[in-house]
Amino acid sequence: MLSILGTYFNGIVLDHFIFDNSIKRRVCIITEKEEALRQFILHDLHSGATMYEAIGAYNLEKHNEIITIVDKSEYQKLMNFISREDPKALLPFTMCPACSISPRSDRRRAAAKGGPFAACSLP
Repeated sequence: MLSILGTYFNGIVLDHFIFDNSIKRRVCIITEKEEALRQFILHDLHSGATMYEAIGAYNLEKHNEIITIVDKSEYQKLMNFISREDPKALLPFTMCPACSISPRSDRRRAAAKGGPFAACSLP
């Protein structure tokens, strides 16, 4: 019984300390300051982003939605930037716990298979 508990807790520790840093988050942002956000993602985070035109269902207003995939440290930097620059930004948040896009070679393979988010399995 103790060996089963030991194995279980060993798995929890490994997941938290080793694999937690590779978990990616897919962040969707609608903001009035989209150019400043785009520049921050590209130049400060050294990451990529995709922009889509989104139309609000209530009043049919058009906005651009910026989608990016970030790791844990990049997520904190991104949230700090958004709260500082545009606290009214809309963030429909989605986490990708099964996202396997970590090394650059995986990113290229995922992009070749259908876009930058192809390796991201959403719940």
